[in-house]
Amino acid sequence: MAFTIEAAFQTALGLIISIIGFYVKALSAKLDKSDHDNQRLTERLHNIELSYQRREDARRENEQITELLRDIRNDVKEVAEKLDRKADKP
Repeated sequence: MAFTIEAAFQTALGLIISIIGFYVKALSAKLDKSDHDNQRLTERLHNIELSYQRREDARRENEQITELLRDIRNDVKEVAEKLDRKADKP
């Protein structure tokens, strides 16, 4: 059985097709991994988005805290004034 150019061409073509097949399979695996990573990142971003405080909510809470601190400061001033008046009495 002689090794002809046609046989060599068919062998080379089969080898090239096999290499291309393995390359496509490797690319497909990488693409699947990238899709999986992308899905995980999307879910993580969504979870962060759900737990992130909106600017309006933060502003409203900040105003409430500031108002409570003003009330506490006013109460402390009143107590201090009453103590001063009591201390000034003979």
